Amino acid sequence: MDIIKKIALKLIGKKTPWSIGIVSIAKAEALALDAVVPMQPAITASQVTDCHASFVADPFLIKKDETIYCFFEIKDKTKNKGVISVSYSEDGIHFTYKGIVLEEPFHLSYPSIYMVDGEYYMIPESSENGEVRLYKAKKFPYEWAYQKTLLSGKDWVDATVTHHEGRWYMFVSQSDNQSLYIYHSDRFDGAYQPHPLNPIYSDNRYDARPGGSILHHQNKLYRFGQDCHRRYGERLYLLEIETLSPTAYQEKRIKSILSGQSGFRWNARKMHHACYLDIGDNYLVAMDGEGYRL
Repeated sequence: MDIIKKIALKLIGKKTPWSIGIVSIAKAEALALDAVVPMQPAITASQVTDCHASFVADPFLIKKDETIYCFFEIKDKTKNKGVISVSYSEDGIHFTYKGIVLEEPFHLSYPSIYMVDGEYYMIPESSENGEVRLYKAKKFPYEWAYQKTLLSGKDWVDATVTHHEGRWYMFVSQSDNQSLYIYHSDRFDGAYQPHPLNPIYSDNRYDARPGGSILHHQNKLYRFGQDCHRRYGERLYLLEIETLSPTAYQEKRIKSILSGQSGFRWNARKMHHACYLDIGDNYLVAMDGEGYRL
């Protein structure tokens, strides 16, 4: 988008709140996500029925039986905090809002979701409480119980966990939007040990902060990093994890994979998150965006 269009959007358009787009993409084209961004969002704040939602964001997908669930943050305008909610779909296209599934006295967001040994777990962001907390489903997807604290002592944000070569690795940032830390464990529920290279980044506003699930694709690992160098969550970068072990780490930036689209669209201003769900020949991908309208 050139500078004239950007100025016109700001002068004429009105900002629209964060909303969630969902699209199916062939595995052969998995890294070309920017080419298949949907024209309209699948989940919006207007669909929320159990609180006054100012926006929805940070979507994570998981499949149980034949149903696809999307967990996401709602910003509750009345309570001025984030809560976690869920929508579901039978076809991956049309999503039905079900309601809030997790609320704490403090702000929650970024509900990264996992199925481990037949059980469902959630690690939402709770930086306001200074912890990375693990929850387990008592009755999936609606009831969740706190299990334990995985990390504490800092304003941890956007913890993202993946399994690689027999170990669990947690990628996590802080609210300064410029740091990246890695922790590892032989168990999903910890204890997590700090990587000897921590902090991986301490002054990187371009792609340090995680922005969605780790992608295992064609025997390679990829992560998504938020570009916050001008403003929070402006675009999303794709990074290939070249080396990941308890003693070493190396990554390289591949490309910008999501960014604001042209015109008066739901995602014209910012995009900062991607979550890939393997559905066979394709991936189902959830993303979020903030836009402009007339």
